[in-house]
Amino acid sequence: MSKRVLLTYWRNSANVIKMISAVRRIYHCTDEIAGFPWPDEKTRLQAILEEVEVAKAADIVLVTSPTLLNKMSHFNQNVRMLANDVVDFAIFNKAAGADPPEELSGLQRPVIGYVGDLVGFKVDFSLVKEIALHLHQWSFIFIGPYRNDRPLPHIENLHFLGSRRREDIPRYVAAFDACIIPHNTNLYMSHSFPMKFFEYLAMGKPVVATDIPALRPYRKYFYHANNADQFEAALRQSLEDDTREKQQERIQLAASRSWKSRGPKIMKLLVQ
Repeated sequence: MSKRVLLTYWRNSANVIKMISAVRRIYHCTDEIAGFPWPDEKTRLQAILEEVEVAKAADIVLVTSPTLLNKMSHFNQNVRMLANDVVDFAIFNKAAGADPPEELSGLQRPVIGYVGDLVGFKVDFSLVKEIALHLHQWSFIFIGPYRNDRPLPHIENLHFLGSRRREDIPRYVAAFDACIIPHNTNLYMSHSFPMKFFEYLAMGKPVVATDIPALRPYRKYFYHANNADQFEAALRQSLEDDTREKQQERIQLAASRSWKSRGPKIMKLLVQ
C-alpha cells in the first residue's frame, strides 16, 4: 500500500483525498457538472465549487472531452485527456450473428435501436416522437432505465423495453438494422462522449446521431442529423449505403478502441 493511487469521481471529495496518503491523487471528470439538471441554482453553484476544490486538490485531472480539458486547465496544471471512446469489443462483436431476442420477433422492419438511460436532459424525446411519426411503418426500440423526469411519447411504433442485463444487450443491438443517438445539444451533452457509439460500431451497425461535439472526429463513421427531416433522410441513406465493406470499417475502428488496447494508455497517464 506504499504505492497507493487514489482515483475519485466524487465532486465533493477534496477533503477526503487530502487525508489519504497516495503517490497519485486523481480526479476523473466525466461530465459538465454545471449542465446537470440540479433542483435549484444554489445547489448547482455549490456543486461547481465542490468540483473546483477537488480539481485543485488532485495531482492529475483526467477528462473525457476537449471542452472539459480547457475548463479543468483553469484549476489544475496537470490535466490529461482520456475520452470515453472505448468498448468491450469482444463482448459485442461476438454477438454479431446471434439470434434476436424473442420479444423483437415479428416487428416490422426496419428496426431502429437505442441503448442508454432514458432521461430527458439526455434524450431529445420531442425529436424521437417526430422521427417515429415520420417513419410510422418502421419499428423503434429503446432499451434502458427510464428516469421519469419527462413523459415518454406514446406512439404505436415506439417500443420502450426498459432495462436489460448488460450481457444481453449485444443480442438486441445485433437485431437492429440501424442505431441512433438522438441526444439533446445542451450544456451537459456538449461535454459528453456516448460510449454506446463504439458499441454500435463494434457490431458494424450504421449510426445516426445529433451534433455531439465529441463525435465530430468520427464523422466518417456516422450520419449527422439534428431534426426529424434530417433524421429520416439520414436513416434512409444509412440503410441504402450499408455494405459489408462499411460494416468492416466500423468494426475495425471499434476494435482499435478495446479495453485491451486502452489499459496501457491508462497506466501511462497515471505514472507520467
